[in-house]
Amino acid sequence: MHGVYMTSTLISINANSNDNETHAVASNTSGQAVSQASTDAFRRTVTRTIEKRSFCTLATTSSAGYAHVAGVVYEFVDGTLWVHASNRSRKVRNIVANPKVAICISYRRLPVGPPFTIHFQAHAEMVEMDSPEATALLDSGALGSISGHGALEMDDGCFVAIRPNRTVHTFGPGVRIRDLIRDPLGSGARSLTLTDDAPGVGR
Repeated sequence: MHGVYMTSTLISINANSNDNETHAVASNTSGQAVSQASTDAFRRTVTRTIEKRSFCTLATTSSAGYAHVAGVVYEFVDGTLWVHASNRSRKVRNIVANPKVAICISYRRLPVGPPFTIHFQAHAEMVEMDSPEATALLDSGALGSISGHGALEMDDGCFVAIRPNRTVHTFGPGVRIRDLIRDPLGSGARSLTLTDDAPGVGR
């Protein structure tokens, strides 16, 4: 893919990847090639943003095709978003029936204009709180922010593991402020292609 210009930035944001695991040459929306250093910096920016933030909206769909969206607090651990919920909640019932979900992380960097966003489709599954995977994460403290306030004492409590699909879309992160102000439509939106072994399913 070297020498081929693309219309959006294509990089790896696997949280456990190193700089040698980027599989595509990056370019911006104007078709100009982005250096490897810029690609790596952008990947780190997006990954750090997901790790730093803790709130997102989670969109699910029922088996009958009815959409539902809810705000949730999450922990980002090894490329997976973890959420605590009631197994009787609509979002968990929807996930059990249809594991295809969507996530949007929005946050404000500028006093005017739309917020920055990171959004993607994902594969979600309900995880019992006493499962080996959840127990190991709890013991390590990795789920500290979503396991307090009596969450672990809930009789109907569970965790939801949300694994991003291969493509993540962004608006704002990694873009110079002056470029965003001058040309928000042309410079603000980017797409990130995950590595082929990304845990999610589909595109």
